[in-house]
Amino acid sequence: MARIAFFNERLPPDPDPVSAFSYELIRSLADQQHEIRVFTTYRPDQELPPPHPRIQILQPFKNWSWLEIPRVVPILMEFRPEIIHIVEPRAEALHGLTNAMSTLPTLAPLLNNPPIVTSLYDLRSDRLKKYRLLLYASHAVTVSNASQLRVLNEFLPETSRKPTLALLPLPAALSHSLENETPTSPILETLKELSSKCDLIFVPGDIEIHCDPQALFQAMNSVLLQHADAIIVFGGSWNGVPQRTRHSLMRIFENTGDRVVFTGRLTTAEEKQCLALSKFVFLASLPLETLWLARLLRSALETFTIPILNSDQADVDSLAWRHGENAWITTVNAHDWASSILEALNANALVEQMRERLSEFTRREAIDQPSNVINRLYAGLLGREARFSNQ
Repeated sequence: MARIAFFNERLPPDPDPVSAFSYELIRSLADQQHEIRVFTTYRPDQELPPPHPRIQILQPFKNWSWLEIPRVVPILMEFRPEIIHIVEPRAEALHGLTNAMSTLPTLAPLLNNPPIVTSLYDLRSDRLKKYRLLLYASHAVTVSNASQLRVLNEFLPETSRKPTLALLPLPAALSHSLENETPTSPILETLKELSSKCDLIFVPGDIEIHCDPQALFQAMNSVLLQHADAIIVFGGSWNGVPQRTRHSLMRIFENTGDRVVFTGRLTTAEEKQCLALSKFVFLASLPLETLWLARLLRSALETFTIPILNSDQADVDSLAWRHGENAWITTVNAHDWASSILEALNANALVEQMRERLSEFTRREAIDQPSNVINRLYAGLLGREARFSNQ
């Protein structure tokens, strides 16, 4: 097994979803006998993930400046990593003019030239120019869905310096790295009571991140008008939505507002509780590239909550979502959302069968997939380096 040096700005229990997904990958690689050192940010009184015998967490960076690199060099030289794996710069390391993430590949000659792997999870086209140096210094770059892969392919021209691009599926379960406690709050107690007599449809995410909030609200209002036992739970904040727009959106629920719940922003544990209490989680209005979508799909797997996706979302995700088997799939057209939800609400026998299948689906297709993919990528890179060194 390999010695791997991971560079990751944040770790669980930090609420940043990139932290959760990347650390779940790190943990699964350690379970497969890889020896791992994680280099991360120093923050006073920071809580760290549970200890693992093959993971050592070091905190040499305060602001991810290239000036902090010298304190890392002796540790790396002692460890002699066979792979350097850099997790998406996204906070301090993204905003610095001369950041450590872009400088790290220059250390490779001191370390016998280990392959450099970079993983992007929340890929945004407006950030790609800031990643340019890191991308060209990498031997391989991973993304989490087909849409991101297409964006990255378009950004990187076909040259000899272009890294290998790979699709790295997101972990299916995050129970090892996210909050596991069962939270209590007035809103959760209310939802628990409502779930015993009504069908809860959970619409997670801040209102502004949905592609078309007006179309979303109109679809949900139509569901409420036609299904007397339905309750819509919006699990996010109104931050970023102008006051006038907020009032306009709320007027859509003028006749059904008593069956609409706005929770405000939720912690990961509270969000998981909302999923567990809901009959469906509606995700069809989320944009393809957002990490909200991928994270919520994996959280739904943990609670065996059936996701309602649009067809494009089902196509780009790395897991095999199939209508009527492990998901309810609607169209990308918001005019079809209400009828799809109503159809799902009335398919009680099929929905129960789907919930039973989700457990097997998670175990068979999702849990081990990310670490298996990255292991194959590592093996290919190490094999290539060995061939070059023998020539």
